[in-house]
Amino acid sequence: MLRNGYAYNASTTRISGNTIVFTKDSGYQFIPGNLPEPLLLQWSDALRNLPPDVSGKVSIGATASLRNEGSPDWRFAVKAQGDVGDLSYKVDVEARRKDNDYYFIINNFPSILGTITSYKGQWFKVTPQTATTTGRSFDSFSSLSSNIKSYEANYKVQREKVAQAIGDIVTLADKHKLLTITKPVRREKVGNRNLYRYDLSIKKEAMIPFYEDLMTKDSITKNLSIVNDPGVLQYLKSAEFDTVFNYYNANTWLTMWTDSAGYPARIEYRLRVVPPDTATQLRGKQVNVTFVLEIADINKGKSVDVPPNARPFEDVMKEVSNNVRGVAKDAKIEAEFSSLRTAADMYYDSAKPMSYGNQVWHVGAASACVGGMFKDADTQRLFADIDVTNGDGKVFCQASGERYIAGADLVESGWFCVDSEGVAKKETGTLPTALPKGGACP
Repeated sequence: MLRNGYAYNASTTRISGNTIVFTKDSGYQFIPGNLPEPLLLQWSDALRNLPPDVSGKVSIGATASLRNEGSPDWRFAVKAQGDVGDLSYKVDVEARRKDNDYYFIINNFPSILGTITSYKGQWFKVTPQTATTTGRSFDSFSSLSSNIKSYEANYKVQREKVAQAIGDIVTLADKHKLLTITKPVRREKVGNRNLYRYDLSIKKEAMIPFYEDLMTKDSITKNLSIVNDPGVLQYLKSAEFDTVFNYYNANTWLTMWTDSAGYPARIEYRLRVVPPDTATQLRGKQVNVTFVLEIADINKGKSVDVPPNARPFEDVMKEVSNNVRGVAKDAKIEAEFSSLRTAADMYYDSAKPMSYGNQVWHVGAASACVGGMFKDADTQRLFADIDVTNGDGKVFCQASGERYIAGADLVESGWFCVDSEGVAKKETGTLPTALPKGGACP
């Protein structure tokens, strides 16, 4: 736990077996009061907060040609759907790389999670840009377009390291016979393929020598931090691990299918999580989670097409930015009118006799609203601010003794209206050119 904690440094906080040496340079180290529970027990405890009806499915698909190491084309898609009680969700997102350009599309995404979902069903194009020296830009588009190639380059480096580590892990697992076949191998049809099924389980007595060998492989210890941990080896030798292993062994299943050439075609890992007694809403139920990896068309040529009518992502981000600014400006206009209503009431109460004064009906520049309550200094300031916000000449005003009405165009759409009856609301359409009926908001 300490090794995986925040700001851990092996040179200043030395760990050897069960002994930990803290130095003056160790800094702040957090040690929880209780040892972490096994993953399945953590999941079981988390089920206390779930509604009784939960379902979900996630699929991730990827296609790539790795023959061209310089700039391979690829396609990546994520789909998900499910229900959490009364809430249903659906996600369908795809990304592609073709030559030097990147494309992505959002077919489905929960609309409550962002403005970009208003562009569902449209392909966007991102062309990597070279960073300029004239200044810095921190908007999301500039960050994406400037760094996307470095992200991919870093992925390639990590992919090679992880691939080498996985290769060494598989070799050592085979050496120690870590996986055993629990049932006779049999042929099955999965989808449209005839495959060979292997039901597998982990051999407990092979885990310690297997892990000890892992710790000698630089390709593994440098890329998988959990392997470079003597504490894990001690845990594998403990009586506590025996209990945990038996629990996992009784509640997880690992199955692999291969094709006729011996290549892995499908790997399935299933686990069963039993809710605790405290999860009364799930009494008598179990949660089954299945992870499936399917591999097909190995060493077969794949082409990636340029999506039709792809829009530059920079243009879309400008639209989103403008929309956000428009919403903010409309909110400001509505706030200004809320203050105007307060100023109008104060003017009415102080007038002798009480009145909103007189202002002829006017549509246009705020500078012409100067009669009656509209000559008040606070009201003049508010109207001047509205002129700046939505553009000069887009307000109206009128006052006549016991009544007044005022309004202005909104930046996004429609217009906002307030009156002496206490009305304050947004209206659709264009700003009225004539005094509304009754001298009040429609």
